Amino acid sequence: MVCQSTDYNGIYADIFEIFGDEITRQFHHHFKGHQICCPMRLHSKEYIRKYLAQYYDGKNIREIATYLGYSERWIKQLLIDEFK
Repeated sequence: MVCQSTDYNGIYADIFEIFGDEITRQFHHHFKGHQICCPMRLHSKEYIRKYLAQYYDGKNIREIATYLGYSERWIKQLLIDEFK
């Protein structure tokens, strides 16, 4: 039977719309009954440090901040903390 988003309850309908039936079923299997809170920040500080070490050229804070979804101020502060 082919499912539609209206066949799912609540957030599962959204997950179905974005990822499809199979991932929705896997998500339900692994996380049913749990409350999930997703942090605003996707990456760890350690990853950001590695990324900066590789891609920061001294002038591209804005591009890095935009790409990673962080503020320029936060990236600058991380750089200052690294070089103390």
